[in-house]
Amino acid sequence: MSKTDCDIIKDLLPLYEDNICSEKSKDLIEEHLIGCEDCREYLESLHGELPPIDPSSEDTDIDETRFIQRIQRKIARQKLLACGILLLAVLAFCAIWDNTPIGEGIQKLPLFDKRIAAECIEPAQLYRLKDGRIFCTLKSEKPFSISAYWIDVPTQKYNQTYDDGKSILSLRRSRWSEFWSNTASFTETSYVLPLKEEVDSAVSIDEENQTVIHYSTSIYYEGKKGERKLIWKEGQDIKDAPLSVEKKVAAEESQEPNEYYDPEENVLIFDFKEW
Repeated sequence: MSKTDCDIIKDLLPLYEDNICSEKSKDLIEEHLIGCEDCREYLESLHGELPPIDPSSEDTDIDETRFIQRIQRKIARQKLLACGILLLAVLAFCAIWDNTPIGEGIQKLPLFDKRIAAECIEPAQLYRLKDGRIFCTLKSEKPFSISAYWIDVPTQKYNQTYDDGKSILSLRRSRWSEFWSNTASFTETSYVLPLKEEVDSAVSIDEENQTVIHYSTSIYYEGKKGERKLIWKEGQDIKDAPLSVEKKVAAEESQEPNEYYDPEENVLIFDFKEW
């Protein structure tokens, strides 16, 4: 027996002697007394009567092993619980903090996935602008706070010019944004998509970055659980944008500064609540 175990038992023995300890404590003390002569002597010094003890040496070894295993399991459960609480706290923090790579990845996990389901999204307008870009308006049955766009290409093709990528649109809620502003949610937004992106890619350490281009041949909406809805694909008939849309796009792009314009992606995103 360890000194720590004996110290704990000796602290409990006065309660045991007065018969005011719990049944679980009583069982634990009696199991300990079976294999610990020192604690039995301590109990005798308290002028109490020893519990009946007449085990064989084999039974004593078994009881000692069970006691140790019980303590070890209890310690293991406490460590596991502490690690679980810490992990949940880290995941929750990253999920709330939207603008981090870790946070974006965690938000795709089922527990933290705040993307609007594909079944709740409907394309309201789909036009081709004079400069060849695609104009697309999405309406959502549920409010959202963040709009996202990227061209999806196979990982092994990312550092190469690729002509069969997929333009991905996605909408999701942001509890963080909505907490700070009651006007941070929308039900409709529009995109102006160039259907291509330039990527600086270094072929080797000794070579300078080379510009590669990813071309998109389709547009999808990606929602909860990664489900995708096709919005447009190459070869599909699409109307030319009316003059009102051309003017609205030109007006939005001319604004300085424009918080919805991403110059690196050449993508314009804005809501049309005033139309």
